Amino acid sequence: MLFRSVTMNLTRYAITFNVTSAGSALAGAIVTCNGVTNAAGDYVFTNMLPGTYAYSVTKPGYSTSNGNVVVTNQNVTQNVSLNLITYIVSFNVTEGGTALAGAVVTFNGVTNPAGNYLFSGIVPGTYAYSVTKAGYETATGSVTVVNANITQPVPMTLITYSVTFNVTDGTNALTGATVTLNGVTNPAGNYVFNNIAPGTYNYSVTKAGYVSATGSVTVTSANITQPVTLTLITYSVTFTVTDGTNTVTGATITLNGVTNPAGNYVFAGMTPGTYNYTVAKAGYISATGTVTVANANVTQPAVLTLITYSVTFTVTDGTTAINDAIVTLNGVSNAAGNYVFNNIAPGTYAYTVAKEGYVSTTGNVTVVAANIAQPVVIELITYSVTFTVTDGENALTDAVITFNGVTNAAGNYRSEEHTSELQSRQVI
Repeated sequence: MLFRSVTMNLTRYAITFNVTSAGSALAGAIVTCNGVTNAAGDYVFTNMLPGTYAYSVTKPGYSTSNGNVVVTNQNVTQNVSLNLITYIVSFNVTEGGTALAGAVVTFNGVTNPAGNYLFSGIVPGTYAYSVTKAGYETATGSVTVVNANITQPVPMTLITYSVTFNVTDGTNALTGATVTLNGVTNPAGNYVFNNIAPGTYNYSVTKAGYVSATGSVTVTSANITQPVTLTLITYSVTFTVTDGTNTVTGATITLNGVTNPAGNYVFAGMTPGTYNYTVAKAGYISATGTVTVANANVTQPAVLTLITYSVTFTVTDGTTAINDAIVTLNGVSNAAGNYVFNNIAPGTYAYTVAKEGYVSTTGNVTVVAANIAQPVVIELITYSVTFTVTDGENALTDAVITFNGVTNAAGNYRSEEHTSELQSRQVI
């Protein structure tokens, strides 16, 4: 048997991989076909006999694509689409440890609506971001995506301002007041509150001796200086002026250098303290003293002592002093011989001077502003004596009568100005 050697040449083909991503050619992928791995970016496999071959296409950052390619009797172009591996970047926006809503995040040039903190489809890389919100400082930074989803913390800092209180009494600055703003109380005299966020806040300002002031202050976008006027707590001082018994009207009072009109005994607007006063009225000794105002209205008694004088009577019969008369002045009678009346206020007073055997004398004495010496003359009470001279039956004329040592002319039988004392007589 004759054998002939026959050599058969099998036809071979090429497989070309068309690697794309999102419709665009993708370079640099690594293709393995039928267990053979080409260099990155080499997508052509030659000398491939007809058959079915497994392949895989990989590229960093992309999902691997696996499949089979069938070669029959021609070259083959195998389309392979790789999907980019992407991640999610979410921002955790907070303020003081508390989640903060409504911020606007810009990531890699893309700005989400306010409050949307999630960015999807992010491929590995380093990206810049900024986070803004009205009333807060803008936060910026960068986030690096490698091979996992990222949650990026972003603490926001509130933009704050200072509120400074300018406390006065309406004219002068007041120190030492205590200010409470939004429930926070500073030490006395500290009028500055820092780190105040925009908003409207209640405040109160207190100081001993002043009426507390309350109000509200609104912070928007600048530091605030808030004026506050404190009004002194004042009291009234009312004087009750008497002479020790009865009310005295029309006195003039000076308190702390201020003099009210006569009869006005009330001083308003007095702050706590101790003050000198003087109470004066014509005819009275002025009263001076101090009054202390603490934390209430004050009623201050003031006693005026009437300025008085003495009235001294000198009693005579016109020539000789009489020492035992009884003097009555303004209804008050002294003992006989006591002619001095003390403590007599200015005025006009009736008096009577009496003595047995004398005609009582009355009059008025006026006391003005000095002691008075009042002379009074009282006259003896006298009588007349008439003699009837007869011889027992018939009247006799031309008799000479001597009565009490006094001899009348003959025929003059009347003798005048005799007291009630016993008298002697002689008829010749």
